[in-house]
Amino acid sequence: MRKNFYNYGKKLSHQVLNVESGQLIDFHMISLPNNRYRLCTNIDMLIADGTSYSLLFTELCLLLSGEILPQLDEHYDFYHYLQDKKQYENKESAYQYWKNKIPNLPDSPLLPLYMDPEKINKIKIKRLSWTFSSKEWKNFSNLAKENNITPSIALATCFSSVLARWTGQNSLLLNFTLFDRKPLAPAVNNIIADFTNVILLEMKTDNRPLISLSKDNQNTFIEAWQHSDYSGIDIIRDLRKNGTHPYGCPVVFTSHINQPLIDKNIESVLGSIGWGISQTPQVWLDHMAINKSGNIVLQWDYNNDLFRNDVITTIFDVYISRIRQLANDPNAWIETQPDLIPKKQLKNRISVIKKDNSLLPHTLHKSIFHNYSNSSKIAVIDIDSQEWSYKKLLSKATILSDQIIQQGYKPEDRIGVCMPKGVGQIISVLAILLMGGTYVPIDVLQPEERINRIAKNAQLSLLIVSDSDPSYSIYATFCNRIVWQKVQPSENKPLHNIDISPHQAAYVIYTSGSTGEPKGVVVSHASAMNTCLDLNRRYNISDKDRVLAISALHFDLSVYDIFRCFKCRRDSCIS
Repeated sequence: MRKNFYNYGKKLSHQVLNVESGQLIDFHMISLPNNRYRLCTNIDMLIADGTSYSLLFTELCLLLSGEILPQLDEHYDFYHYLQDKKQYENKESAYQYWKNKIPNLPDSPLLPLYMDPEKINKIKIKRLSWTFSSKEWKNFSNLAKENNITPSIALATCFSSVLARWTGQNSLLLNFTLFDRKPLAPAVNNIIADFTNVILLEMKTDNRPLISLSKDNQNTFIEAWQHSDYSGIDIIRDLRKNGTHPYGCPVVFTSHINQPLIDKNIESVLGSIGWGISQTPQVWLDHMAINKSGNIVLQWDYNNDLFRNDVITTIFDVYISRIRQLANDPNAWIETQPDLIPKKQLKNRISVIKKDNSLLPHTLHKSIFHNYSNSSKIAVIDIDSQEWSYKKLLSKATILSDQIIQQGYKPEDRIGVCMPKGVGQIISVLAILLMGGTYVPIDVLQPEERINRIAKNAQLSLLIVSDSDPSYSIYATFCNRIVWQKVQPSENKPLHNIDISPHQAAYVIYTSGSTGEPKGVVVSHASAMNTCLDLNRRYNISDKDRVLAISALHFDLSVYDIFRCFKCRRDSCIS
C-alpha cells in the first residue's frame, strides 16, 4: 500500500498539464486506511501565484464547509487589471535603466554541471528542505531587522554567498521572484491569477561581512524594484540576444515568509500540508523560503540530472549550517565571511596537498624562477624557427616589465596585449605578470571598433604591440603603446618578480560573440595554474614532451600552451 502510494505520488509530481487544451488544475483524492484521505493537487503556476494558491484553497474549504463564496465582480477580472496596470507603468524609463545596466550584469551562478542542459529531455526535480526552530527564526529575523535589513534579503545574500563558494564569483546574477499584486481595484484581492514579476539582482558575494553585503544587495534590490516595469523576463530575453547568458538566469530566489501559504483555517478542513515540489523547465535551482503553519521552511528544488549526486546536497548543508550560525551568533553578521568548505572536503584537500606541495596555489609565473638556473635551455621555438632560450626570453620580459613600471603602472593594473601570434605575445604576458599586472589579450584581427570596445570595457590605458602589425597605431588611440621589439635584452639583467597573491587576477579574456557589448571573464593565477597542473597529470605530461602552441592568445587554452612549458621545463613550438 505504502509503495503504491509513493509510486503514484511520484508519477503525479512530474505530470505536465496540457495547458493548451485548458488543463490548468488537476486534483486527485487518494483513499487511505482508517478513513483517511490524501488530496493531491497539481496547479500550473501560469494561472496562480502564491497568494492565489492560498485563495484557491480558502475558497475550496468554504465550499466543503457548506459556506457561500464571496461575490465576484463580474466587470473586473485579470484582463482589466493588466490594462489598468499599464496606466501606472513607466516602461520606457525602466527600459533605459536596464539598457545601461545589462552590459555590466554578472553571470548567473556558474555551478559545476554534470550534464549539458540542452541534452536533458525529461526534467526530474528533487527537493531539499529544512525548517527553522521558532527560536532560531526569531533570532535570525531580529538580527537582520536590527541592522535595517529585511530577513528575505539576508537569506538571499547568504544563499548567494554560499553558491559563490562553489562558483568562484565575487558577484552573481539571481532571478528574484517579486509578488506584484497591486491594489488597483477592490476586486483585485479576490482574483486567482499569476501576479508575479521577476527582477534580476546583481548579488555581491565577496568576503566582506554579511551585514555589508546585505546592505549593498538591499540597495540593489530597491533600485531594481523601482525599475521593475521592464520585467526580468524582458531582461533575460535581452541577455540571450547579446549572447552573454545563453541559459538566461536559471537560479531563482523566492521568499513568501510573511503569510502562510496554507493557513490554520485551511488546515482545519483539509489537514496539514504534506510533500510538494515545483518544476520549471528553464530553472536549475529554485530557493524558496515559505511560511508553513507559522514555521519558516527553506526549500531547494533542483534539476537532478544537471548535477552530480552530492553537489547540491553538500551546498545545501553548508547553506543551512551558515544560516544556523547567523541565527545563533550575532558576531557572525559582522565578521569577514568564513571559509565555507565542508570539513570533510577540507580534510581531504589537506591530505592530498601534504602528499604533493605543487597543489598549493601559486602564480602562473612562479615556475619561471625554478627553471631560470637552466637558462641555456630552449624555451620557445617561434613561427620563423628562431630559438629562444629561457635566459633570452626572460631577460627581454624583465626589461619590458621595467619599462611598464617606469610608465607608472602598478600591480593589479590591466594591460592589453594586441599583436599577431608569436614569441612577442609570450614575452609581453610574462612582462605584465612579472610586474604584478593583469594581461588582457586582444585579437588583432578583430574589427577596429571591437578592439576599441574591449579596451574601453577593460579600462586599458596601455597596449603592448608588435612592429609586425602595420595597423598597431590605428586602433584604441586612447591607449599608450610599447612595441615589444624595441626593448633591448640584457644578458646581465637580474630577473625580478613582484610578490602577489595567487588569488589575484592573472588575465581577462573577452567573449568571442559578435553581438552586444564584449564581456570579460576574470581568471585568477590559482585557478589557471590549477587547470594546467590538472591537464599535466591527466595526460602524464613530462619534460620529455613538446607543446605545439596553436591556440590564439585570446583563447583560454593559450594559458596552458605558455605555462605548461615553463612548469615542465620543456620547449614550446608556436604555430
